[in-house]
Amino acid sequence: MNRIGFIGGSDCVKIMRGDWYDLWEIKTQRKEPDDLSYNHQVQVGIRTENYNLEVFAKEYEVELENFQKEFVMNWNGVPLKGTIDASVKDQTAIVEAKHTNSFTKIDAQVDRYYPQLQFYMWLSNTTLCYFPNFFGNGKPWKCVAIPKDGEFIDRLKEKLVVFWQYVLRDDEPPKGEEL
Repeated sequence: MNRIGFIGGSDCVKIMRGDWYDLWEIKTQRKEPDDLSYNHQVQVGIRTENYNLEVFAKEYEVELENFQKEFVMNWNGVPLKGTIDASVKDQTAIVEAKHTNSFTKIDAQVDRYYPQLQFYMWLSNTTLCYFPNFFGNGKPWKCVAIPKDGEFIDRLKEKLVVFWQYVLRDDEPPKGEEL
């Protein structure tokens, strides 16, 4: 998948973690992104996503629409692109489904993906993200509702601009420092 020329949802996770150097190398084409086509965990998540969305719709008694809808925005010179898994019909809510190992807790999943979820709510102009998760093969399915966090999004916006300036200037960001 081509990840050049824009900031996406998974990029926001790296940006907010301060993992800029590796991402900068990818965005400036100094390094190829990891090939995830044979990454077992990623492929299981992709293959169970539709079922996860079906379970969510049944459990919450809602109808889903806008599957794999892409949102594109240029914000202060930063090209942004995000693809939501689905939205909830008649609500200003999106759904982002994940599948992880049986040892991970839902709170850890929320912490890990929070930047991506907030980014998607910002791009899609929604106020809520349902976050259904499968845990391995033996734990129950869990879903949490995450509200839009304007203060977090403001911090994200600031960091997006600073990071993108490194890409545009073709200037290395600091390695391993909190930015």
